Amino acid sequence: MLTSIRKNAGNWFTRIFMFILVLSFGVWGVADFITSSVEPPLARVAGTTVSAQEFNNDFRRELFRLQQQFGPEFSTARAREMGFDREVLRQMLVGIMFDREAESLSLTTADQTIAQSIRENPSFRDSFGGFDRNLFQRALNENGFSEKEYLRRARMDLTRRQLIAAVSSGVVAPKKVAEALYTLREEQRIAELLFVPQNAAGKISAPTDGDLEAFHNANASLFTAPETRAVSYVTLQPEDLAETILLDEQDLHEQYDARLAEFTVTAMRNLQQFVLPDEAVANAASDKIKAGQDFVAVAKQTSGMNEKEMELLEVTRGQLPAEISDAVFALKEGEISEPLKSPLGWHLVKVTAARYERVQPFEEVREKIAKDLAEIRATDLAITRANQLEDARAGGASLEEAAREFELKLHVIAGIDRNGNGPDGKPVRNFPADPQFIADVFDTDAGSESDLRENKDGGYYVLRVDSINPSAVRALADVRNEVTAAWYAQKTGEKLDAMADEMLKSAQAGKALAEIAKPLTLKVTQSAPFGRGFSDEQMSAALTTKLFTGKPGDSFAGPAPKGGYVIARLSEIKPPPLSENGDAVAQMVRDLSKSFSEDVLAQYQSVLERRYEVEVNHNVLASLFEEQ
Repeated sequence: MLTSIRKNAGNWFTRIFMFILVLSFGVWGVADFITSSVEPPLARVAGTTVSAQEFNNDFRRELFRLQQQFGPEFSTARAREMGFDREVLRQMLVGIMFDREAESLSLTTADQTIAQSIRENPSFRDSFGGFDRNLFQRALNENGFSEKEYLRRARMDLTRRQLIAAVSSGVVAPKKVAEALYTLREEQRIAELLFVPQNAAGKISAPTDGDLEAFHNANASLFTAPETRAVSYVTLQPEDLAETILLDEQDLHEQYDARLAEFTVTAMRNLQQFVLPDEAVANAASDKIKAGQDFVAVAKQTSGMNEKEMELLEVTRGQLPAEISDAVFALKEGEISEPLKSPLGWHLVKVTAARYERVQPFEEVREKIAKDLAEIRATDLAITRANQLEDARAGGASLEEAAREFELKLHVIAGIDRNGNGPDGKPVRNFPADPQFIADVFDTDAGSESDLRENKDGGYYVLRVDSINPSAVRALADVRNEVTAAWYAQKTGEKLDAMADEMLKSAQAGKALAEIAKPLTLKVTQSAPFGRGFSDEQMSAALTTKLFTGKPGDSFAGPAPKGGYVIARLSEIKPPPLSENGDAVAQMVRDLSKSFSEDVLAQYQSVLERRYEVEVNHNVLASLFEEQ
């Protein structure tokens, strides 16, 4: 919620606090206020009220931040659809609870600590790493804070962090627990595998006509043709109209002049620089460099800066102090400046790479300008044609007549289903890709035309449903081959299931897999070590799960992912060597500790929820958005 909280979210305690902020208020009793106040508060918790204005300020501030990130289309309505208004209020109420708890414990934050946190905030530092008050003031203005309000919130934030640290610090997961969980997660197993292919089921007797008819009737849904519709449609696409646009050379030149900044390559420099406090020291350093000493070595000796700290990459003229920018950009690649004075001190600058300003000539960008201008005018023309098309249809013109009048192509689809496939089950090609097109086809009655629709590509289409072919079971004569194949597949599967069941019973009775495989001349293989969730062409993830429930010698069976069956006997359990995985175990200790800390804080919040009564006036909350 708070800009100050986000900008000071420098450690995991604060991140945990932000996690708490989004926990549900579902366990709280919320009730409307019963009050005769002309302007009732929006909410009340721990003896503190939240006014509609306070909530509105926070909501607008956060909405503005999100609009900067996602664009102006992230509207108030969209934010409310996502529950953003309720989330902002929840965060405000949780913050108040923590503040009251901190007050009851006499926790506060010293002014010196607040000032230090502001000075150390990376958001308020200039390119040289120092605190920049202008950046600080700009951030306050952008987020709608006065300095007094920001300091108040910063104090609240830092005090909350003290409380969170007191509750959650020292929560460390036992190493034995981490080792046990790591062993469980990383354990591997090895199994003997007997793969029984589908052809092991042997020959299946051919079905009779009665068998196929019965199978067809029992599985009618497998052989039901979906509803298809015959459709005629007209499209208006800007890219099609762009080819008809004639452009004047004068228009192209005017576009070039208007977009000159776009075709200007900005000058940039890669620099090494160090800053010294007074002119005498800077002149002495400059003399050493002129005498042949290395620039970086002199910088390290006189300023203490290392080579990485000296680098400034892709710097534009405006990013340098105005007092030195002209002199720096006058240097050629490899040249070193004389000492240059700015309000920051005395600079010595070396240009390590230079990109000079260049304006692309008209001839070089003419094709791009022409393409862009044609697309703009084609979009305008598409809108004009769409209006003309609508007027013609309103005047009684058929789709064919309107297409002829405006020289548009009339497209015809003999049949299309809801998945975009034709009567043959294959995808229909070259129809509008917008998903709304199919929806319009099936929302329009036979013989009727849809509304003119703008598609996602900026074009338009209008369609007419010419006829409807309803869903129906295909006659056995038409799908005999498909019915026969499905019947064989079912019978083969049933026989294979029975065989696998008998094999598994033999294996579970203690018979060796090699003996079970002999009658079918099948081979038994041994798997490589595998972990939980493993799967390949023979072992399914479901079979792997079964093997991780057993002990060595136990047998299991399951269908193979690509057909056939697998009989598996667990032969070995391989726990991970903890002595060789100390780093991984240590990471699990850290992860568990963080999870435990979050659980502790969640339980602490539950205590606060019971301690402080929360009331929300939902009528006031709704009224804030009634006119939007």
